[in-house]
Amino acid sequence: MTSTDDMVYIQHGDIKVLLQLYPEPAIQARDAVKHFVADATISTEMELFAAFLEHCVKNHPAIAPIILDAFAERFDIRPNAKDIHEAVNEHALDKGGVQRVLRAFYSLWDDISAQHHYRRRATDDISSALLSSDDSHLMAMFGGLPSGSVNPIDEAVWLFDVYRPILGDYVANISEFMHTESQDPRLAHAYPLGLDFFKWLTYPDSMPKASYLQSVSVKHAAVGFTQFLQIMVLYKTLGLAPGELVDRFKATTTDY
Repeated sequence: MTSTDDMVYIQHGDIKVLLQLYPEPAIQARDAVKHFVADATISTEMELFAAFLEHCVKNHPAIAPIILDAFAERFDIRPNAKDIHEAVNEHALDKGGVQRVLRAFYSLWDDISAQHHYRRRATDDISSALLSSDDSHLMAMFGGLPSGSVNPIDEAVWLFDVYRPILGDYVANISEFMHTESQDPRLAHAYPLGLDFFKWLTYPDSMPKASYLQSVSVKHAAVGFTQFLQIMVLYKTLGLAPGELVDRFKATTTDY
């Protein structure tokens, strides 16, 4: 029989989350709830649960892995079955909701003991009926330059916010390389403010004006940078090595 001492209630307006935990974690979780303030834009149970998970990661790390397990159980997230991206898609969240939920889920990426249960491992035995023919193959397609006044690093900003535990070191290293290269005397005239993407993503107030980001040389560099991030997120969340990911595709193209 379930005891009320094992239950933890989280409520935001009409949205409710009910956690059933062991007594000691339940005590800690109830204390975390006391200090939890939900963002006014939260509109679904999944978002509220994710926001509480992120709150615990930042302020109550001892129980964060337990809350992650409860989150995964509630939304049926299982390795090599349903991953977090599929679960998010099922709930038809808006862009802000998707960002909030994925950021919370991956906030424990560096905690192997917490995350290894949910790290998907793409296997060859999971295939689409559409690709059952020997004449059918996968092709990777890279997007081209954003049109109009779209900030060319908007997507990189989103990716870095959501997947920062996965991307952080890589962004720091590749940004250092690109920024150093942009200062080469042969290139410096095209990059007067350099290409310090890590600084721009970490400290948004340091972001150059749109006119600089929209310049052809910077825009091309930003698109390439973003595509590197997309590839890393893809192979990391699929549990593949870079070479294994490449082997899945028989061709690549772009819509440049």
